[in-house]
Amino acid sequence: MKRQCHLKSVKRFTKKEDADVKDHFKTVARHVTTSAASVLDETWAIWEIDPSSKELREKFSLLEYYLDYLKRLCEE
Repeated sequence: MKRQCHLKSVKRFTKKEDADVKDHFKTVARHVTTSAASVLDETWAIWEIDPSSKELREKFSLLEYYLDYLKRLCEE
């Protein structure tokens, strides 16, 4: 059985709307990468003091969260 494409249900963006979506995406991605970079800097500082600290594990978990979010954001 052949499937039909329902293009009528696909939203068409104007050039302005498309630019707004791209700008929003860039803003979110910039914020998340800036936050991740900050956490990474903090993580290195903690690592130098105490490589087995609980706070270090929490920072790695937060960094993993940011990276996973960015991955999912880019895949949508």
